[in-house]
This record gives sequence, structure tokens and C-alpha cells, in this order.
Amino acid sequence: MIIVIRIIRIIIRINNINNYIYLAWRIQERDKINNSNYPEPIRLAALANLLDQEAILIQKIDKLKQDANMANHERNINNLLNEVIFIYCHYLILI
Repeated sequence: MIIVIRIIRIIIRINNINNYIYLAWRIQERDKINNSNYPEPIRLAALANLLDQEAILIQKIDKLKQDANMANHERNINNLLNEVIFIYCHYLILI
């Protein structure tokens, strides 16, 4: 149980670090655009492009999370089936 708690704490730290990195990137890119000497229409287009990049990044992250969840779900099902088969085989041996 202690190991599980430690793993959860590590995962939370990694998520916090990833969120910080994403936020820092977004602020840095936004500030680069806002501090440039671009005319207003070009600056707004650059900000819109940044927003599109963020949306694509978020979609990719969500897709990776879904893939990981599906893989974990399938692995859990396979583990459960293996346990059931193991118990059933031992039951047959005992009969």
C-alpha cells in the first residue's frame, strides 16, 4: 500500500511539472508575440495560430491518455482472466 501511495505522489508531481512546462511555454510564446513589433492584424493572427497549436497539443495529449487508459484496461482484463484460468485449473486438479 505504501508503494502505491508513493507511485501516486510521483505521478501527481509529474503532472504538475508537465502542467508547469505547458503553461511556461504558452506564456513565453504569447509574450513573444505581444512584445514583437508586428502590426495589429499580424499579431492577432499569430495569437490565433498559437491558440490552434495549443488545441492540437491538447488533442494529442488527450489521445495519448486515452490510448494509455485503453492499454491499462486491456492489461487489467488479461490479468483478471489469467487469474480466473489459474484458479480454475487448480480447482480441476483438486477434483
